[in-house]
Amino acid sequence: ALCRIQCNTITFNAVMSACDEGGRWQEALHLFSMMSQRHVESDTISFSAVINSCGKVAEWESALQLFNAMEQTNVESNIIIFHAAILASQKGEVWEQTLQLLSVMAQIRVESDVISLSTAIKACEKSAHPENVLRLFFKHRASTMREFKFAGNSQSSTPTFLIFQLSYMSRGVLHPACST
Repeated sequence: ALCRIQCNTITFNAVMSACDEGGRWQEALHLFSMMSQRHVESDTISFSAVINSCGKVAEWESALQLFNAMEQTNVESNIIIFHAAILASQKGEVWEQTLQLLSVMAQIRVESDVISLSTAIKACEKSAHPENVLRLFFKHRASTMREFKFAGNSQSSTPTFLIFQLSYMSRGVLHPACST
């Protein structure tokens, strides 16, 4: 039924985005494969929709395979695609992959932001290696300090810094930067 209408990138993207919103990741994945079968060019929105759809339901392996496959195309990575891939790795509780994605972002000069960092911090916090939260926070703080807004009493209005504080406080560890 879909291809009786004009089958182009925009049409596929719209339907895959609807599948993403409706939690129908398998249909989004099927539509994405149909694109190549029908020689319809995929773009950033195509990859983002299908990666996000898989990531939301913890189908992290599929999401990360798609992310890696994207590197074989002319589609350029952007922060939205990285958000989707980082969310997928966080949902799949593969914190090592989350850190790898942040590293790739830095290599190709996609600047991390509060969303990518807070998702990565959540992934590390759930791992058996919570010290990575501290490493991650301080490694990326120079580029994102404006988003963390340290005040004189070291309180922050951003969710990421609160996640950072809660992660360590729940383990009985408090970094000096967090003390009042």
